[in-house]
Amino acid sequence: MTKIGFSPMPCIIWRKQTNAPNKFMGSGTLPSGAYVTLEHEYILIFRKGHKRKFIHDKDKQKRRESSFFWEERNQWFSDVWFDLKGTVQNLTEKETRQRSAAFPFGLPYRLINMYSVKGDTILDPFFGIGTTMLATMTGARNSIGFEIQSDLIDYSIARTKKVFPILNKEISKRLDNHIEFVKNRENQKKKLKHFNSIYKFNVVTKQEKFLFFNKLKNIKFNHLKKEFNVSYFDAKNSFFEKEKTLFNWER
Repeated sequence: MTKIGFSPMPCIIWRKQTNAPNKFMGSGTLPSGAYVTLEHEYILIFRKGHKRKFIHDKDKQKRRESSFFWEERNQWFSDVWFDLKGTVQNLTEKETRQRSAAFPFGLPYRLINMYSVKGDTILDPFFGIGTTMLATMTGARNSIGFEIQSDLIDYSIARTKKVFPILNKEISKRLDNHIEFVKNRENQKKKLKHFNSIYKFNVVTKQEKFLFFNKLKNIKFNHLKKEFNVSYFDAKNSFFEKEKTLFNWER
């Protein structure tokens, strides 16, 4: 990676905890043949070229809309992740399951939100069952994926057609978590000085004032072009008015 011009950034250890708590490896509870189980993976992070700059007003606004919550930043930009569990590969065909390297949705979704803004294009060179694509959809990003196994592609198409309500729940979960965070801060008598103009709730930093999530309205698959087209609700759409009771926080 460095030879072709990428700059290495601090990596992340993902403590995925997929093994059962009663596992026995090697000689079980007898010395000295037992060995340590591997329950972590390294997430290597590289930057292409120089640090990204946002010069034009339109780009700056898109960046502000793509911000994350202060408490998310503290959790995400840690070098060890404990809160993302490994995932079961729910594939019926044995051969397909052996070739798939499925990971939890939260893993690409978090990384995409950390290192890109709305409208960016995310490249997935090992498309698999489309988890990264779903994460880009949820973050209002574009994506391009490559996959040589046609059965995995067929599975991902069938899967994606059914999941967009679930993707919106992931967005709602982030909002619910922030609301709970605000409640806890208020109970601890810790004042939040800033106010999000879209959701009408308090936030810690002024960088969160214009943060908003585009919920998915519809997903359509174009068989001719082999692509998904996603439509979104805008922040000013009446869709958000339907949920105003959830976000109705006093300044």
